[in-house]
Amino acid sequence: MITSKYKLSSTLLRRAQRGVSLIFTLIALVVLMLTSIALVRSVDTATLVMGNLGFKQDTTNQGSNSTAGGAEAAVTWITNNYPSLIKTQEALGYYASSLDDLDPTGAAHDATQAAVNWAENPLGCVELTKGTDYNGTCLTAAKKVAITDGAGNTIAWAKYLISRLCSADGDPTGKDASGNAIVCSRPTSVGTSTSTGKGAVDVKTPFNPGAPVVGPYFRIVVRVEDLRNTVSFTETLVHF
Repeated sequence: MITSKYKLSSTLLRRAQRGVSLIFTLIALVVLMLTSIALVRSVDTATLVMGNLGFKQDTTNQGSNSTAGGAEAAVTWITNNYPSLIKTQEALGYYASSLDDLDPTGAAHDATQAAVNWAENPLGCVELTKGTDYNGTCLTAAKKVAITDGAGNTIAWAKYLISRLCSADGDPTGKDASGNAIVCSRPTSVGTSTSTGKGAVDVKTPFNPGAPVVGPYFRIVVRVEDLRNTVSFTETLVHF
């Protein structure tokens, strides 16, 4: 009888041990599953971040170098229209005075700052503020231009806004409507005349090549948006 009791206790003990092992195995499987899910999500997040950074860099390059609607296009426009740049041409995205309170990206959401209606919203810049009526100056940028690849496919759209860094509209050597002298930001070496040749010496540049001839600075803000709705802003200062 003693032997049979001993054998029965041993059998029950082995059965209990097999049940505990199953519980630990299930816990281990759950931990492995959660670890695998976390690893997959981590890889997906890293891939998404790297992709976004790549898209951002691509749109930045388009804004800086694009001849369609980026900074190079703005420089070309300034060169071709230099004599008429003493007056603001709002419909073309050009302002002959410096925009000191400009918030080019609209990220400040400040209802008192000047902003740009990049989206061409008929209501103006009202969407740039959150819960506050906009009472700042809403500016107009140049028309949106499509940027295409080598095959002619549209890959992004660009718009620019140009402002001359002067205190008011008018001749840089003259006075404003109040009779005050117009002051413009210029490089340290400034001449008394303005050149449109950007240093080129030819029949169209009758000035003395040895004399420093520097015009006022122009500020160019470019906004580029690609097909993935990635938006990038670039800012350039040029003078002639």
